[in-house]
Amino acid sequence: MSERVQLHANPWLCGDQQQTYAGPIAADLFLPDSVWSDRFIDYLWAENAVIEMVQDQARSLSADEIVGYVLTLDPFAERAGRRGLAVSVTGTAVRRYDSDSTAPPRS
Repeated sequence: MSERVQLHANPWLCGDQQQTYAGPIAADLFLPDSVWSDRFIDYLWAENAVIEMVQDQARSLSADEIVGYVLTLDPFAERAGRRGLAVSVTGTAVRRYDSDSTAPPRS
């Protein structure tokens, strides 16, 4: 696995670094009631799984960070007539580079 992509709830980044938006990204996961139980460890596993999905998407866009990160957990979701846990993440992939640098952002 390559370096970790940072997550930020704010829709923008502050500081001495420039940024280029690489695009919106999203991932979701549905676990039917037969697969998961209402245990904290199941929530953590599902949350980590969708976070890893959006981080992989961000890396594929050569992004360093995700801004505007929103995580939604719905333990009462229903899809195709089945109830279960739905977990989704949305955000915007961002490439960062130093403002002192003359190099353009990675492409």
